[in-house]
Amino acid sequence: MLKETRAERRIEIFVEGKDTETARFFLDVSPRGSKTEKFTFACTVASIAKERREIGNANRDAVRQVVEEAGTWLTVAQVVDGLRAKGLAMAPRTVSGHLKELTVSGGPLRGEGGVGSAKRYTGDLASNLAAI
Repeated sequence: MLKETRAERRIEIFVEGKDTETARFFLDVSPRGSKTEKFTFACTVASIAKERREIGNANRDAVRQVVEEAGTWLTVAQVVDGLRAKGLAMAPRTVSGHLKELTVSGGPLRGEGGVGSAKRYTGDLASNLAAI
């Protein structure tokens, strides 16, 4: 079975059968009139998922670093600005999700305050210990 993807010039292939494992992979389609092969193997679904997890982990680590380096309480907007200063562009919603994960997972960050834009985060050990 074939399925169109959001990526231009890429199709998803589903291999299914009653006696076989289901498999999914992607093929890239060469531009019309090009001298290259019409279809080339792009990647598997598992490789895309792994790549996205690695990107998410790197982004979460960048958020953690901005908060820890500040040494004070920061709002989501201030973390977004700190990331932008380092050349990383992340939406406030993405940053907020990373901050929530870093505080809930028992990481080094602590959040306090209200919800949304009123919530503040710190990675400063002294602030964390003083609040306990």
